[in-house]
Amino acid sequence: RTEFLVIAPRDVVQDLNARAHRNNADDFETIITFIPLVTGPGVLADLLDVLRDAGLNMTSFISRPIKGNDGTYSFIATLDAAPREPKFHAVLEEIAEHGDWAKTLAVYPRRERPSPPVDAWMLPEGGVHVDAEHPSEGWQHTEEARRELLW
Repeated sequence: RTEFLVIAPRDVVQDLNARAHRNNADDFETIITFIPLVTGPGVLADLLDVLRDAGLNMTSFISRPIKGNDGTYSFIATLDAAPREPKFHAVLEEIAEHGDWAKTLAVYPRRERPSPPVDAWMLPEGGVHVDAEHPSEGWQHTEEARRELLW
């Protein structure tokens, strides 16, 4: 499928946005970028915890290095919500108040997407899969686990 980005004058976008506000905020997806201004263990986990705790569904997550700043990354996420939604608005406030940088890149109407179940036969060759409902005793000590997880 081909997707297009439409660039329009600010007043046209504001008019479209005003009309969109009359629709349900759940009918939109938002692409947002975050840049934690500190580095270290748990920084990304803390950021993702804020999204999880607000009950926001993330459908895409990409990290990109920031040019000229080794070890510093920007994170781009697609969320099933509009920034005007109260819980999303609160997330943006919390991230900003934490001292991290955030910017909304796009808001657009959500399209239905298939949600097929993933079965074991669909997984790539190699790797380790444990049945969460019936984990086998001692799977961690198998040759397969040592080989695939480099233990």
